[in-house]
Amino acid sequence: KANIPIMSDAEKGHGPETSDEPVNLKFNMNVANRDPNGINEHLKVSFSEVFAEPHGSYSFDCIWKASFTLFEGSKLWCYRIISAIFAIPCAIFCGCYFALVIFGQIWAYTPCIRGLSILFGCMFKIVTLFVQVCCNPVNDSVARLFSRIRFFHVNASSLPTVKQDTEAFDEAVTLTTASLKVV
Repeated sequence: KANIPIMSDAEKGHGPETSDEPVNLKFNMNVANRDPNGINEHLKVSFSEVFAEPHGSYSFDCIWKASFTLFEGSKLWCYRIISAIFAIPCAIFCGCYFALVIFGQIWAYTPCIRGLSILFGCMFKIVTLFVQVCCNPVNDSVARLFSRIRFFHVNASSLPTVKQDTEAFDEAVTLTTASLKVV
């Protein structure tokens, strides 16, 4: 018989947490802190985040205190009643959903992706070689051609107008014609 060391739950890292908060040892669940990773921090809503009376527009103190008490109490008890009705079915649904996602990932998607990577591994090498041999030199040549292009900002007021261009062209034609006659 082989000697197999038996590790305790604490040695495996499954032991109870060392905080002073109540811990359910059966499921290793911290009952006091139900959002240890803070994934629902955005759902914390307090009375002062919803209602605020500006200075000079105060209701009676007893109304303000009663509103606070009723808001917090109705929010708490309404959530508790809804969660008592729907939490178990939602937990079952989410458990089944994530089980299906994990099952699909383990038994379908990962093997399929691995098979395709083996199947197309040779084609990937051929395409990579083609790109390195044929496309990269062409891209380098085109990049060198366009690397000499420079762009400058020119004010529109300093550009000649069409009228100025035609007047300059007419003068050049006249000078050329006159020089031809002189010669």
